[in-house]
Amino acid sequence: FKRRHSILYKRYYAYSAIYGEPQKGVVNIELQPSYNDKEYTAEDFADIGCTELIYLVSEEKASHLIYRSFDVYCDADTLEKLLEVIRKLELRDDIYLAQLRLGFVLDSIPNDEEYVMSSDNAYWAINKISLPDAWDVETGSSTILVGIIDSGIDATHPDLQNMINADLSKCFVDGCSCTNGLTDADGHGTQAAGIVGAQANNSIGVAGVCWNVQLVSLKVKDTGHPRHADIAEAIEYARNNNIKILSMSVGTYEHNSDLKSKISSYNGLIICSAGNDASNIDDNGIYINRYYPSSYDYDHIISVGASTPDDTRASSSNYGAISVDIFAPGVNILTTYPIAKCQNGTCGYDHTAEGAFAEGYHYFQNTSAATPFVAGVAALLLSQNPGYSSTDIRSRILDYSDKIAAFTGLCSSGGRLDAYQSLHTPHACNDSYSQQSSTQHKAYCECGYYELKSHSYTKRYSSISWKYHNAYCVCGAYITEAHDLGNPNSAGVASCRKCGYGVQAWGDKPKPELELM
Repeated sequence: FKRRHSILYKRYYAYSAIYGEPQKGVVNIELQPSYNDKEYTAEDFADIGCTELIYLVSEEKASHLIYRSFDVYCDADTLEKLLEVIRKLELRDDIYLAQLRLGFVLDSIPNDEEYVMSSDNAYWAINKISLPDAWDVETGSSTILVGIIDSGIDATHPDLQNMINADLSKCFVDGCSCTNGLTDADGHGTQAAGIVGAQANNSIGVAGVCWNVQLVSLKVKDTGHPRHADIAEAIEYARNNNIKILSMSVGTYEHNSDLKSKISSYNGLIICSAGNDASNIDDNGIYINRYYPSSYDYDHIISVGASTPDDTRASSSNYGAISVDIFAPGVNILTTYPIAKCQNGTCGYDHTAEGAFAEGYHYFQNTSAATPFVAGVAALLLSQNPGYSSTDIRSRILDYSDKIAAFTGLCSSGGRLDAYQSLHTPHACNDSYSQQSSTQHKAYCECGYYELKSHSYTKRYSSISWKYHNAYCVCGAYITEAHDLGNPNSAGVASCRKCGYGVQAWGDKPKPELELM
C-alpha cells in the first residue's frame, strides 16, 4: 500500500470554506495496514505535542477495516499549525494518511429555516422532483436572468432582496406608481419568484429551485387583471434585454394577435401556466377551449399543469395531450409572500398560531405554483449549459420528465418534472473543435461545454506530424486530444472531466459504439 501524498494548502482552505473551520487541535490519522495491530498511546506522538488519542471505532469494527483510524489531540490551534502537524505525520512510515478533522455535510440540503423545520408535507415538492440530487449537479449562475411576468416582486423580502436585478425590473401597468415592478400588492408574483429563486443557505425561510440567479420583475398586474398589451410589451422588453427565461403564471382564454406576435418573435423560453378550470384545453373542434399562451403551437413554450404529492393531476388543473407539456408540483407549495401584507393583517393567514409559518411565507397553489418550478429548472439547465437554445432546454425538461401513468394523455410528455434527470442524464456531443493557437485548441459540446486543451510540439519527430483524434466517453462527452503518430495503431487513454471515466482514444479509427454503463 502506497501512502498518499500530503494535500496542498489551498485544498484545505477550499474545504474549510465548504465544511466550516476544521476542529482545532485535532488531526485524523489512518494507519498503514501493517501497523493495525499496534497499540498507540499519546507518547508515540510526543513530537507533535499530542495530549490524547481516541480510536474512532470498536475493536470488532476495526477488524473489518484496511486502514485503522483514530484522532490525535494536540496543541495546534491554527490552520497553519495543524497543517504543519500533518506534514510531520505523513513523513512517518506507519501513517497512511493524516488529515484535518472535517465533518460530513448533507448532500446539497439548504439550511433555510422553513426547509429545515418543515414537515415532509410542507416541502414535499422539493423531494418529489429530486431537487436535492439536482443541486449536487448544479445550483445556478448569477449571470442567468429569469423574468417573472406577474404582479411584481416584494423587493424588501429578506429571501428575495439579494436575488433581484433592480436595474432591469420594470412595471408595465399604466397609472401604477411603481415604475420598477418591485412592489406587490397582490402577492402572486412574490410567490412565483420565491419558487424560482429564493435565496438559499441564508438560514431563513425557504430555498428556491435555482440558488444563483437574477430575478427580473416584469410587473403586468397591480390591482386589476393583467392586460394583453402589458404582457405583450413585457415579452418584447425581455427580448430586447436578453432575458432568456420567462415565468408566466398568467393566462387567458382570449386570443390576442399582438400577444401572439410578440411571443412568436421572442428568442427565449416561455414557461406558462395551463390554467385552473379542470378543463381539456386542446382544441377538439371547440376553439373556446384553448388557453393562451399554453395553446400556442411554438417550440419555445412549455405549458405546465399542476400535480399532487401522489403524482396525480391536481383537481383544478387544466390538461391536454397537445396543449399541456408537463406537470409539476402545484399543491401546498411553501414560498415567499409580501412582508407588508403579513404585517398589516391582509394576507389571510394567522402567523401567530402555534406551528404557523413566519411572516413572509405562505402556501401557493395550482398551475401558478407549478410553472415557476419548471422555470427554475430551466435556469439550472442554462447555468449548466450556457450554449443551450430554448428548444434544447425544452427538450431536456420534457424528454427527461418522470413518466407517470396518470399523466398519459394529459400532457405531451406524459410526465412530471424531474430536475435531477433533466440535469444529469448524458447528452450527445458534436464532433467539433477549433484551433486557438499553435499549442491550444477548444473542444466543443452541443451543450455549450468546452475544454481548452494545451499540447506541445517539443517532442515531435522531425518527419512525423501530430494529429488530432476524437475520444468519446461512456457519459457522452467528447474530448479532442493530440497524439503521436509514431505508433498510430496504439490507443491512448484520456480522462473525461465531466464524469471521471477513462476515455479510449482511437486515433484515426472511427468512433466506437457507445454503451452507457
